[in-house]
Amino acid sequence: MGLDTVELVIAIEDAFEVRIGNDDAAKLSTPAEVTDYLMSRLRTDSGDPCPSQAGFYRIRSALMTQFGIPRQQIHPDSSWCELFKSDIPNAWSKLGDALAVDNFPRLARTKAFFIVAVFGIPALVAIPMLKSGVGFSLILVVYGVLALFANTLTSGMGRLVPARYRTVASLIPYVKCADSRLWTREAVLAKVIEITSQQLGLRIDQIRPDSHFVYDLGAD
Repeated sequence: MGLDTVELVIAIEDAFEVRIGNDDAAKLSTPAEVTDYLMSRLRTDSGDPCPSQAGFYRIRSALMTQFGIPRQQIHPDSSWCELFKSDIPNAWSKLGDALAVDNFPRLARTKAFFIVAVFGIPALVAIPMLKSGVGFSLILVVYGVLALFANTLTSGMGRLVPARYRTVASLIPYVKCADSRLWTREAVLAKVIEITSQQLGLRIDQIRPDSHFVYDLGAD
């Protein structure tokens, strides 16, 4: 495929949030053929499940636009540590805002921080109470309340990506149903022609459903 064709495929992938393999792309020579291919991959009925590909493309788009991470570096098995390097806390928060999904996973606290915050700080209050002769049952109540309060207060102070969320793919369930649009063939074809017009610098009325991208539309 030439540069024009590659860029056209990429634009279509981004617009419809699907991946078109190189072998498949080589066989798609007209807007109508692209439309038929997309119709087999998109949601066309309310009973169709939300494709996980949509979640990946949405995450990838956020990483490219918000963080400037090159497209070729982002894969489902890419780890967040590799993508964000040492700036995990700030980047994680920014990613959650960019994706705008509910219940975005929180970062985990380090073991040392958790022990000090949840067990150590309440102990600083409980030990003097014990030495002053306060009843043991009351100390336990105070300690428990303080530990619960410290746990709640520091729950948003994590700096580590939890093990179950270490890769891009692990976050797909949080965003995969974000785009619930149902496509019709007419809408898909119109969008494909619009993208072709933008990528090849042609007027929409110059592009027919059966126009060959190379021989009729001049794509290289």
